[in-house]
Amino acid sequence: MPPKRRSIRDRDTEPTNVYRTDTEATEAQAEAVTAPSESATLPTKDAALSEGQGDTAREQRRQRTAQDARVNLGVYLTAETYEEMKAAYLADWSNRRGDADTLYRWVTNALSTHAALSSTSRVKRSTAGAKRATTRTGNTKAFKVEAEVYQRMQDAIAADESAGHWSSESAWSVDAITHAISAARAANGDTLPNPPARLPNRLKRR
Repeated sequence: MPPKRRSIRDRDTEPTNVYRTDTEATEAQAEAVTAPSESATLPTKDAALSEGQGDTAREQRRQRTAQDARVNLGVYLTAETYEEMKAAYLADWSNRRGDADTLYRWVTNALSTHAALSSTSRVKRSTAGAKRATTRTGNTKAFKVEAEVYQRMQDAIAADESAGHWSSESAWSVDAITHAISAARAANGDTLPNPPARLPNRLKRR
């Protein structure tokens, strides 16, 4: 007896793709796992804002790191030069010569100004050949100067050496400080104030 032929109704109601091969089942499962949803691929407003704030914070940290880059510079100063340096710093602040509100910034400015001169000018101003005292009358003071200024100082020292003038970092710095003192004295009526034994941590405009 021949098999009964299925009607159109039977074919319409029959479930489709009941049996799938192992390959088909695996591919379907992979598609379900890897297909990203729209909510997963589109960043939310809060996420975008957070990312932007993160970039800004990183840039601010980078700038602070660059600004905070300091190099320790040891400078041997006699007691007299050290007192004059403090007085010159206060005189420049009172006369609004520059914006150095701390002593180390004043020293940094002095180094930067000295480095900007030509080697010939620096050699003429140098006190390296002056007669030294037979006994130590001062102390080595440590100053933190900006790395950029320190590098300009090194370049200037190298240029001086190429011109045949040799000096240590300390001696070169003393020249810079000495002439900054002279400039402050000249701008203050050829005199300097009496500095206190201990300077304020930072000066403020009143």
